Amino acid sequence: MEPDEDPRANTLSERLWRVLLALGFLAYGAYSIAVDRMHFPLGRRRVLELHGESAWLMEGALVCMLLFALCQLADFFHGRGTRRHYTFIANSLAGLGVLLAIVSVILAIRQA
Repeated sequence: MEPDEDPRANTLSERLWRVLLALGFLAYGAYSIAVDRMHFPLGRRRVLELHGESAWLMEGALVCMLLFALCQLADFFHGRGTRRHYTFIANSLAGLGVLLAIVSVILAIRQA
């Protein structure tokens, strides 16, 4: 986020929708862990299927996505003085989530 960017540029409803979407993905991940099968469509008739450790790593990435959305929501309600902290935490969570997702996909490809 740029230093002069208004943290309220996105409306509260947009941020709440992001949190609800992240909660939906988290619920899907929890269900997938329970049945030990997580599916992600890749295109026409192609599906990435994750099992075991790769599914757990992807669930970690989904948790990071939820925490990222919650950080953005909290940033909306706090003053400008704390925005730098929320931005750092949100960017760290985004980086960790992407790293977990990449490792999960690599692990799934190696298991196949």
